[in-house]
Amino acid sequence: MLDRDDVWAFTEDDITLVQTFGAQVVIAIENMRQFSEVDRAFSHQTATADALRTISASPDGTQPVFDEIVRLTTTLIDCDLAIVGLTDGDVFWQAAVATKDGVERDFNQDRHDVEPEMNLPSQVLFTKKTGPYRRRLPSRFATARLRDL
Repeated sequence: MLDRDDVWAFTEDDITLVQTFGAQVVIAIENMRQFSEVDRAFSHQTATADALRTISASPDGTQPVFDEIVRLTTTLIDCDLAIVGLTDGDVFWQAAVATKDGVERDFNQDRHDVEPEMNLPSQVLFTKKTGPYRRRLPSRFATARLRDL
C-alpha cells in the first residue's frame, strides 16, 4: 500500500519500483518456506542418525534406545508426552517416557491387561494402528494421565 499526504499520481518508475519490491518479498517468502522444509528434513535426518548411533552403541541393551526414541519424538514432533510401550500380547507396560522437559526416570512400569475397550494403549495394540483414536475411556480413567496408567 502506498500513500502520500499530497495528492498526485505515482509515476511509472514508482510503480515499477514497488512491483520489484513486491516480487522480492514473494521470493523471500518462498526462500524462507524452502529453507524451513530443508531445515526440517535435516532435523529428521539428524535425529535418525542420533537414534542409529544410540542403537549401535547399545548392542546389549534396549533402554538407551527407547530413551533416545522418546526424547527425539518430543523434540521433533513438539509433543508434550512420548511413550514407548511394550507388550507380550496379554499385558502392556511402559518402557520409556519423555516430556518436553526430557526423559523421565521415574515412571509407572506396572503391567496392565490388554483391554481395547478400557484404554488407549490397548486400542493401539489391538488395531495395530497409530490413530487417531476417540477417547472412550471409563470414568475411572478419564482424568488419569497416560503415563500414570
